[in-house]
Amino acid sequence: LPREYAATWQQAQFLSGTEALAELLRAEVSPTVARLSALPSVDERVGVAFLEVCGRLPEAEERERSVQFFAEYEGDVSAAVRDFLWALMTSAEFLTVP
Repeated sequence: LPREYAATWQQAQFLSGTEALAELLRAEVSPTVARLSALPSVDERVGVAFLEVCGRLPEAEERERSVQFFAEYEGDVSAAVRDFLWALMTSAEFLTVP
């Protein structure tokens, strides 16, 4: 799968932090955000997030970088999950999955 992707203008605008996307990723609205936030470990959150968004488990380097991503958030698990899902959803892999 491609690692780079050239989004259309409309896709780029939607994915660049619009209210619509933010609303979809609110813990109160998204069962995925709520479920991932409730998982007891970061490693589980990363694995389940990759399965939900990409349909696969993360590779070793992806898992390591993802765990580091979560380590940078202090206390607000829902915000970390929301931002992590946003990052996965805006990846070239997600945008080009048939």
